Amino acid sequence: MTFQWLKLNLTVSRLLPLMIFFPFAVFSFTLDKHEAERFARHLFWQRDSLPFWFDSASLRSAHRLGIEYEAVDYKNLIAYDVEDTIKTLVKNRQINYAVTVDSLNKEYSIVTISYDLASLQNRYYFRGNRCVSPLVYLTRNWKVVESKYFRFFLSDSSLTNAYCMERLDLFVKQMAALLALPDIDIARLQKNKIYYYLCRNEDEIENLTGFRARGMYNLAYDALVTTYPDHLHELTHLLINFKLHRLPLYTHPLLQEGFAVAYGGRGGLESGVLLSLGSFLYRSQTVELSTLLNKPDFDQLDPSITYPAAGLYNKFLVEAMGMKSYLNLYRTHSGASDAHSVLQIAPDELVGDTVWQRYIRKSADNQVIMLDSGVGDSRVIFDDKLSRVSEDGAWYHFLLSDSLLVPSMTPFPDFRSVKFSELFPGKEYHGEMYLIRTSREEITVYNLLTDNLIASYAQSFSIPPMEVPRSGGKFSFSVKKEVFDEPIEQLLRKHKQIIEN
Repeated sequence: MTFQWLKLNLTVSRLLPLMIFFPFAVFSFTLDKHEAERFARHLFWQRDSLPFWFDSASLRSAHRLGIEYEAVDYKNLIAYDVEDTIKTLVKNRQINYAVTVDSLNKEYSIVTISYDLASLQNRYYFRGNRCVSPLVYLTRNWKVVESKYFRFFLSDSSLTNAYCMERLDLFVKQMAALLALPDIDIARLQKNKIYYYLCRNEDEIENLTGFRARGMYNLAYDALVTTYPDHLHELTHLLINFKLHRLPLYTHPLLQEGFAVAYGGRGGLESGVLLSLGSFLYRSQTVELSTLLNKPDFDQLDPSITYPAAGLYNKFLVEAMGMKSYLNLYRTHSGASDAHSVLQIAPDELVGDTVWQRYIRKSADNQVIMLDSGVGDSRVIFDDKLSRVSEDGAWYHFLLSDSLLVPSMTPFPDFRSVKFSELFPGKEYHGEMYLIRTSREEITVYNLLTDNLIASYAQSFSIPPMEVPRSGGKFSFSVKKEVFDEPIEQLLRKHKQIIEN
């Protein structure tokens, strides 16, 4: 697979966000205390008047992809609005609130609503006398880059590269086919873009969204706010919502998180890694499907168990039911947070257990890493004192002392891999694409350009548990070629040239 540099839109980052969200009129004043208090009163008592306060371009941005949520009066306030319980307490005079307004510069200000309750606050950003998204003000100096389906806002441009951006575009294309998106919807994505805010750390995400996380889908503005340069899990959430167009805010987690894991992985782990783990969890009877059908039970288990288990089951459902029936099931189990449909899925709504058990057994054969592999007549494509790699058919065969770094054919001199720094503290990163590591207990394959784990074997998550075998003093195993985005023969030749020089 050949990757080309994307055409970068190097528009001054200070100007493009304003073009996106605001008319060209320049405000030269900030909100005063009286107006801020009026805004707060409308939040609690006169909500029909709230549209007066919202910047019109910001509203257009919130609705640009056509995704709407039932029983939500103002989409741009999702996760930013005052909680219903607090509204009720205020309107019943059970708690008091205070409003402060602070000028940020000559045109921006921030309104803070504080309550009698400890540290609880709501914050709203204004440009002039109109409320705007926090994303507008807080990322106004970030670099902006565009690809076919995305507008990227980059806190630090060294944390991504054109390869990641092209992969994200390719994933949208693949999911559009899976979800059977009509051409008009694909054109809408291409025209109006998915917003992708790449942050340095969790502190920046919390500043932008109010939530501390490694990554999240911002429903208000159909934006991904993340520390990952290739965050497919949250993108999958956005794309299924885009397919459904209008849906309730809440969906049973078995379906909501399971679908995102099945096709988008989670938290630096690609989907294949988690589906393999899900297979182990069912085959070892660590988890039972019946437990996942009840939301309270699902929530009590650790996500490291529920997410991969839900991912494998959703992959099964899509394949067994077909996408149309699956989406009907997904919509059926979306509703209010306390709706029965969101809390419980009945077994008789699902595919028969016999078919599911057969799928579990078959999933054991879908492993992408194999131990005790006989290399036979495989063709050697790389050999040095520490590593030997050969290939035949669908497999690469490895003999490694401990690890192998495989360079990228395309240089990304400004990119720095967070995963490389984590695994090799103090070492200098030179743009390597893949890292294969092994020990007696595990094998891991990383894509360092995306910072994702793309394949793994762990003795503790295998049936039966087996150590990685050794041959001639080196660990012996095989990895399916499909794990890699492109054939690694040419990359390994480049690696040999680097060593020899």
